[in-house]
Amino acid sequence: MGITLNPTPIKAGEDILRCTLVQKGLGENMKVKKAVILAAGFGSRMLPATKAVPKEMLTIVDKPSIQYIVEELADSGITDILIVLSRGKGAVQEHFDRHPELEAALSCKSQKLYDELLQTAKIADITYIRQPIMRGSGSAVLLAKGFAGDEPIAVVYPDDIMVSTSVGCRGNVPSTAQGCHHNILISENSPTACGSTNYETPTTLQGCQDGAEVDGGETPPTSQGCHPNNAGVGVYKKPVTMQICEAYEKYGLGAVAMKEFPAAEITKYSSLDAKLLENNLYRITDMIEKPAPEQIFTNFSILGRCVLPPKIFPILEQTKPGLGGEIWLTDAMKRLANEDGMTGVDFDGVRFDTGNKLGLMKAVTEIALAHREIGAEYRNYLKDLPI
Repeated sequence: MGITLNPTPIKAGEDILRCTLVQKGLGENMKVKKAVILAAGFGSRMLPATKAVPKEMLTIVDKPSIQYIVEELADSGITDILIVLSRGKGAVQEHFDRHPELEAALSCKSQKLYDELLQTAKIADITYIRQPIMRGSGSAVLLAKGFAGDEPIAVVYPDDIMVSTSVGCRGNVPSTAQGCHHNILISENSPTACGSTNYETPTTLQGCQDGAEVDGGETPPTSQGCHPNNAGVGVYKKPVTMQICEAYEKYGLGAVAMKEFPAAEITKYSSLDAKLLENNLYRITDMIEKPAPEQIFTNFSILGRCVLPPKIFPILEQTKPGLGGEIWLTDAMKRLANEDGMTGVDFDGVRFDTGNKLGLMKAVTEIALAHREIGAEYRNYLKDLPI
């Protein structure tokens, strides 16, 4: 497979030569349509709640946490999702499946709940695979080799719930309900507003119809798109996964979501050798997991989302077991960064680590405050607490 390096002209003020990798079958025109969610972990930080209930099924207001992940992927243009599970996690598969008996009961009682139930089963094409023995994140990603084929694939850690703060929408991206997520604060007087029970209504820029009034009557410009994300939080915001996909499609290189941490905390995460390209995009040439203080490149660390080229699979197959005798995705990405370089996206958004108790409660609080049905009452409740 031939590879050509095409230099991109340096903009005024830039001190880094930016090269775009163009590879047959890849490159900036290769759209990211597939994703794998790594959901096989024990959830030991959330015991005893996760002894019998998968951590991905722990509820954030009225949806399990993994549904927020799947919705984010669908709203980012991902059409095919593989979820890696382990023993005892059949509830995840059941959640995204049809439930004819419940649907029949709801059809007579609540049209709204009936529509929501049907929509949950239609968010995306989801398949499942079981990881028989948990031998690290790299081992889990390798299970997606046949699923990915020769296409790029987004890799998602479901503990990380991302709430967007970036405005924008890529055209032709179908969102969760052909318009908006459920419970977005939208004027009920607007006949073309998202959030109605008619989820099949085609939308402008696959967000909301022109003239849809949101949050007190504010009408978003159509050119901005209108991606309402995560049950009302980040209305009209670009999902974090979409930001990473766009970086991959622009440069044709593996791309990662990243954030800067305080120097005292970076040793708990990874450290990236990252140099500014433009705006919030960085060129990554090296990385290290849980560095010692003298090994720190920068205070940027990978968080929960990345898009990887097909090349990652042969690299993973050659990656030797590391810490704990497991195969780690970071070790394979380190080689990818060394050989080809990667793109880092200092993403616009807020991340909640729902794999620990405090992170889960923060996510519940933030999303509940923006929830259409309970937001106002919940806010008043919090104000009245004797804190």
